[in-house]
Amino acid sequence: MAQSSASKLVIISIISYIISLVTPAFSYHLGQNPYAQYCQGFYPLLIGWFPLLFELISIPQGKGTFDGLGCFAWLSNPLIFIAWIGISQKAKTISIFTAVTAIILSLTFLSINQLPTGEPGQNWSNITVNIGFFLWLISMVLAVLSANCLEISNKKSMSVSTRNEPGKTISTETRNGLIKIRVNLPNRATIGAESFWAKNLGNGNYQIKNIPFCAFGLNFDDIVRAEISPVSEIPVIKNLVEAKGHQTLRVTFLGIGTKEERLEVIKSVQTEYITYEGNDSDLYALDVAPGGDYGTLFSDLKALELKIILVVETCESRIEGSFDDSLN
Repeated sequence: MAQSSASKLVIISIISYIISLVTPAFSYHLGQNPYAQYCQGFYPLLIGWFPLLFELISIPQGKGTFDGLGCFAWLSNPLIFIAWIGISQKAKTISIFTAVTAIILSLTFLSINQLPTGEPGQNWSNITVNIGFFLWLISMVLAVLSANCLEISNKKSMSVSTRNEPGKTISTETRNGLIKIRVNLPNRATIGAESFWAKNLGNGNYQIKNIPFCAFGLNFDDIVRAEISPVSEIPVIKNLVEAKGHQTLRVTFLGIGTKEERLEVIKSVQTEYITYEGNDSDLYALDVAPGGDYGTLFSDLKALELKIILVVETCESRIEGSFDDSLN
């Protein structure tokens, strides 16, 4: 359920950000006016680049001020947008980095006492943050928490133990004649490796009997060569011997809370050629057997992606000679 938590947190983060746009972000005094005025959050979002540009021009001229440091807080806005996009693509590292950087930059706003208005002799003075600022800050903190949940959901993908076929559920734990094999995935630091149930064909060859959740360039029924690891009795996959024509797609559901609801979506695109594996997380792997229509399945899943129901991932090889994900 970690991926579900990530989805819920990012939704709350976006809602908090939107509310911050229509609530007072800070109060200020204009000129000699003794009464405080309030600035709604959408206004600094739209024109906040101006004080930043003003400060960037002033610094080389030796006219920069300590107040000007807070102008860089505006950059938190594009950074939080990038973090949200990264979370939707399950890019944990970049999402956390951009969200944390956004938090740091947002806090520089606390150093501001006055802001230029563009009018000679006119400044907003006595700047004091208000509820909108804190909602803005909370949205960034929630983005960090959401991105951090991506690591937990990746680990859960290792625990898949069933292959579901139309009208049939088979427990891999009860399959006779199958053994565990493993593929190392060093680029997936939070996982490190993925294991499969496989049929031992002899001479170091094995036939994969799971749909891969993390590896790329491997599919159900593929024959691979594996060797016993010197530090483990589990054979480690070295190379692909023969592809059997199966193709894999992986989907991560966004905001669909129950397993029954997720399965309903899967079954809506399922045919006699399509099987799937999944557990209680939001991540599912779909296998298209030879003769199945991969293109139609992909189009159907992309349509669901446009409705923000799920995110679909293709699983072709990313790195030549490896089953790992690329570092990009």
